Amino acid sequence: MGKEIRIPFAMRAALGWHTGAKLVCWTHHGDLKVLQRPKQMSISAYMPNSRELWHLAARFHDRLGLLADLTAALADLQIDVIGCRASTQFHHAELRVDLDIDTSAYESEFDLTRQERLDFPARRLRELHARLLCLFIKDIVFFPDGKPILRITRNPLLRATVSADSRHDILLRAHGLCELPRAVLDEIELHFAQRLTASQKARAHDPRPLVMLAADARWGVVDATIFYRNTGYRHIRVNAADQSDTLQLVTSQLKRVGFNILQLYSRAIANTGRIWIDLLVHLADDRAGDDARLMAFIRGVFRDKSLRSLALEATFPRPMSRRAARRLR
Repeated sequence: MGKEIRIPFAMRAALGWHTGAKLVCWTHHGDLKVLQRPKQMSISAYMPNSRELWHLAARFHDRLGLLADLTAALADLQIDVIGCRASTQFHHAELRVDLDIDTSAYESEFDLTRQERLDFPARRLRELHARLLCLFIKDIVFFPDGKPILRITRNPLLRATVSADSRHDILLRAHGLCELPRAVLDEIELHFAQRLTASQKARAHDPRPLVMLAADARWGVVDATIFYRNTGYRHIRVNAADQSDTLQLVTSQLKRVGFNILQLYSRAIANTGRIWIDLLVHLADDRAGDDARLMAFIRGVFRDKSLRSLALEATFPRPMSRRAARRLR
């Protein structure tokens, strides 16, 4: 049996995932080991190897039938729209469009073929960009420097599924529950066993790992970072004054004492002059000891005089227990 995790409702809503959805999870090694370590995995509803995914973002002067003309142009080019978000702005003067598109069946006349696009993933869809620009030259909004607001960006995270070392199908059950494959957990456990010091191994007595989930709605992916208690990992939530240099001061202080920041998310709190910062950090050496000493060490780091202007408060969110998860069902 694998480990059961619960994907929160807010993440599922943002990603458009529903009960019964078939998901795929994968890990990366090889050339991608700098980006995705063996203790990380990604989860998505998009199947690997089956689609060539891009993100199209554009702004148009709004008019009747604009979306119909845009989707018709893409359909004529055998481009499948798998997700769309559109909204008028500036009192309906402009229309902002974000499309997730699949170009598996698209064949250009002058640019790269599909196989060449797979062989050269850094290349862009220049011909498609030019075609859309010509078709909608009277509708597209331009920057003051004359560049059109039209971007076609390759989906980097899902492209990595093609070269992933291991892929597994999982089912999203009721209340966001899904089970991580045992093979993936064994691989991660081996990764920790090879890298932990003797004292860390002695402290990591709890066989149940913790999972930190982060959803990326733009690319339709949930990244799961898996770690064990008392091994130098900690989720920190910081409430600080919202200054122009807040992030620089916090990250520089953590760097100074040897913390590696694995994940960071910040957002301003409206009308308060304060900011929330969520961090997942790792202290590589064994200076801090167990989790209790690690938290005390972090509190001491944030009491440094260089951070006094931020009136900083640090807390450590607790992992969701099984009992708490059952109450949310």
